[in-house]
Amino acid sequence: MKKRIIKILFVVAVILGILLSAHTVLASDVTGLFDGSTVGTEVDPSKGIELTTDVIGKILSVIRIVAVSLAIVVLTYLGIKYMMAAPSEKADIKKQYVTFVIGVVVFVAATTILDVIKNFAAQIGV
Repeated sequence: MKKRIIKILFVVAVILGILLSAHTVLASDVTGLFDGSTVGTEVDPSKGIELTTDVIGKILSVIRIVAVSLAIVVLTYLGIKYMMAAPSEKADIKKQYVTFVIGVVVFVAATTILDVIKNFAAQIGV
C-alpha cells in the first residue's frame, strides 16, 4: 500500500513538474520589424507581465483548491479511522494527525510565500 502511494505521488509530482516548467512566450507582432516600417513604435511590456502574473495566480489558485480538497478528504478519513479504532491504535492515529497538520501548515506557508513573491514581482514590473 505504501509503495503504491509513493508511486502515485511521484507520478503527480512529475506531471506537476512538466506542467509548471512550461514557459509562456509573450512575443509581440514582428511584422515590419526588419524593413524599418515599425521604427518609433514601442511594445508595451506590462501586458506580458500582467498576463504572466494572471497565469501564475490561476495556477496557484488551482493548486490551493486541489490541496484543500485533498486535505479535507484526508482529515475525514483520519477522523473516521480514529472513531473506529481500538484504544491502543488511537495513539498511532494521533501521530498521523500531527504529521498531517505540519504538512498542511507547510503547504499553506509555501503557497502564501509564492503569492507574496508574485504580487511583489507584479508591483515592481518584473
